[in-house]
This record gives sequence, C-alpha cells and structure tokens, in this order.
Amino acid sequence: MAISILVFCGLATFPGWHYIEGDDEREVKPFPSSVISQACAIASLFGASLLLISALWQNVAAAATGSTISYTTYGCTKAHVGPVAMVLLWISFLALAVVGLHLLILNWSIAMILKLMEEEEDNDSGDEEMPLRPSKDGNDN
Repeated sequence: MAISILVFCGLATFPGWHYIEGDDEREVKPFPSSVISQACAIASLFGASLLLISALWQNVAAAATGSTISYTTYGCTKAHVGPVAMVLLWISFLALAVVGLHLLILNWSIAMILKLMEEEEDNDSGDEEMPLRPSKDGNDN
C-alpha cells in the first residue's frame, strides 16, 4: 500500500498540460522526468511482486486454515475462503503490474524517441545529404 502511494505521488509530478501566456518564451518539457518515471516503474513492479507473494500466501493460508478447522471440529464446521478478498487482492496485483509495465514501455519509448532525435540532429549537421536509397545505375547522386 505504501509503495502504491509513493508511485501515485511520483506520477502526480508528470506534466499533464501546459499553457503559455504572453510573449515570454518558456521551455516546456513534453516528457516526464526520466529519474522519476524509472523510480515509479521500479517501485510499481516491486510492489506488484510483493502483492503476488502476498496473494499466493493468502491462498495457501486460507486453504490450510479451512482444512485445519474442518479437521479439528471433526467435520462439524466448514470454512470457506472468501472469494471477494481473493478477487480484490488479484485485482490490485494486476492493476499495479499494469502500471509498472506501462511505465517501462513509456521509459523505453521516450528513450527511443530521444535517440532518434539525436540521430536526426547528427545527420542534419553534415554537409552533404545522404540519399534515401541508391539509384539503379550505382550512382548515389
């Protein structure tokens, strides 16, 4: 729960919208901070792994408790595992895992965009222009 709150606070720092008033120029960052997004992704996936371990242990403990109660009371009482608790735990695991995977994909795609932008700037700084494809006669002019 604490990790989810930290991830939520980290995601709240992402730029959602912006506006520019007047004639003064402002540099607007279109992408979130890479440090915060990577930290949120790592924390989210770590929290999801803890939730997975918790879900597995809850399933085992509930089944063991049910069989122990049934055995110690000689079958007079029966214990059932609450399906609502199981569903809520698995839904929270899936939600946190989806957030973590989304942040990983976001980080990778931003890194690829920045790499492509740097390559384009490097190509634009050259004196001669590279042809898109060579001509059939072998001349690249």
